Amino acid sequence: MIHEPCLYLGMINGKRVIFKRQVDDFAIAAPDAQTADILLDMLDDKLTIPIKRQGFLDMYNGIDVYQTRDYIKIACTSFVDKCCEKYIDTWMKTYMMSGLQPTPLPSNPTWMKKFNTATGDPDKKVQAKLAKDMKLSYRSGVGELIWAMTTC
Repeated sequence: MIHEPCLYLGMINGKRVIFKRQVDDFAIAAPDAQTADILLDMLDDKLTIPIKRQGFLDMYNGIDVYQTRDYIKIACTSFVDKCCEKYIDTWMKTYMMSGLQPTPLPSNPTWMKKFNTATGDPDKKVQAKLAKDMKLSYRSGVGELIWAMTTC
C-alpha cells in the first residue's frame, strides 16, 4: 500500500509554504495570510466540500502551536499537562523532584540494570488491583506520553 505524503514543502508565488495533513485536518505555514489563501483556494477547486478556514492556530490535533513573526513552534505542553492532571492526586502526589535529582529515576548503573530486567507479577488479578489502586493504566499512561514524544 502506498501512503501519500503528509507534509508538503513547496513554493507558491516564490514564497515557501509548509502544508501538513493529518487524515482530514490541514495546517499551513506560510509567510502571510494571502499565500495561505492561494493554497486553500487551489485545494477548494479540487474538493466537493469547501475547506473550513479557521485562521491562525494555537492548537492542532493536540499540539500547541506558537506563531510569531519570525518562527512557528510546536510543543505538547498542554497535552502532557492534561495527561498529568489525571494522575496528580494519585501516584504523582507523593513524588518530589529536587534539583539534586533532575530525573525521577536513579542513574546508578546497578539500579538501571535491575530496573531493565525487572518483571511484574504475571497474575492478571494482581495487575488489575495495582492499576485500580494507582488509578493508572500503565499502557494508557505510557501510550499518551509516547504520542507526545513522537509528535514533537
